[in-house]
Amino acid sequence: MSDIERKTERERRGRGEGAVRQHKTGLWEARISLGYLPNGRRRTKSVYGKSKLEALRKMRKVQKDHDDGKPIDLPKRTVSHALDAWINNVKRAVEPTTLLRYEAHAAKIKDLIGNMKLRELRSEDVLRFDDELSENASPAERRKVLIALRMCFNYAVKEGWLHVNPARLTKMVKLPASPAIDIPSDQLPFFLEAVKQDRHYTLYLLALDSGAREGELFALRWPDVNFETGMLSITKSLQEVQGLHRIKPPKSNKSRSVKLMPETLEALKRLKARAEKQGLIEAPIFCDKLGGFLRKSNWYRRSWLPVKELTNELLVKDGKPKLNPYTTFHSLRHTCASTLLRKGVNPKVVSERLGHATVAITLQVYSHLCETLQHDAATALSEAYFPAQKTVARRPRKPRKA
Repeated sequence: MSDIERKTERERRGRGEGAVRQHKTGLWEARISLGYLPNGRRRTKSVYGKSKLEALRKMRKVQKDHDDGKPIDLPKRTVSHALDAWINNVKRAVEPTTLLRYEAHAAKIKDLIGNMKLRELRSEDVLRFDDELSENASPAERRKVLIALRMCFNYAVKEGWLHVNPARLTKMVKLPASPAIDIPSDQLPFFLEAVKQDRHYTLYLLALDSGAREGELFALRWPDVNFETGMLSITKSLQEVQGLHRIKPPKSNKSRSVKLMPETLEALKRLKARAEKQGLIEAPIFCDKLGGFLRKSNWYRRSWLPVKELTNELLVKDGKPKLNPYTTFHSLRHTCASTLLRKGVNPKVVSERLGHATVAITLQVYSHLCETLQHDAATALSEAYFPAQKTVARRPRKPRKA
């Protein structure tokens, strides 16, 4: 065999292994065959490198991606295009309020990296984005925006616009655990005194009794109250999106019935009699003066804020500290739950009253009460295992004979 034949045999590659050549500019090109197009023509892909080894390495990666079923030629889409496509995809499956939050998060992302090409994104680009975001956003907001970015990139990977999610290695912001804010038992009488002067007194009392959410209370109608059994049926929730009202199932799609206190039932009876007199018996239980649904902004300004201010005035007058500044109407729900748990009510019963999907959620939200519950549990075990022993009178010993 001649030297030319040996050289030809040594340099010839197998089918599908590609070809390598050096251009006059010094750049190396590696070309590989990736099968055939629908029109019968061969599909090839060329990669380039400053050295032969670099070109071969890129060629092997293309071959591996092709064998793994990954897209080879990524489309020239920007992050903004991906965000728009992702939001258009998820809007059919999420609540309108959730969609509004996603759109707000997408706007923040577009402002910083919207013009970047998807296929050029790297993990370090996402880290720089997170650093810029932290300058104008709270830790909670940063976390929500990064979650939205990850969801968008996961969608892009599924659509074949990305090989991998560049945000997968970004560490999420750890938020400090914040206990649910309720109204302490020593402040509750002052709050109840303040709400007696408000036209929505029954609403506040029912919130403290049932532990229902704001939207669930606003959606109630008179057929939902059974005065004979004292049960309240919670089967729907009122949602307000951009000034428009809609009725939807309660959170977690979990309808429930709640037994009410006698005081709450009496207040509801008085409210129903007033509604019949005013011709509003067909309206929601808690309605505006025209019989329509309560608008949260109006109710918050005209009812909740005055009640909160009056409560603080009564507390200060009695020499007690004001309500926690972060106390909201939702705090009445927390007050109901924490009161029941402190009174030793089974967490499963509390979970069902609140409408939580599982009792684990109840225990997680009110974990700050676990220390008290654990103390009660230890006391109960001690009393069961080591009950107080009665003193048994011993027979007197007979004196020994001398």
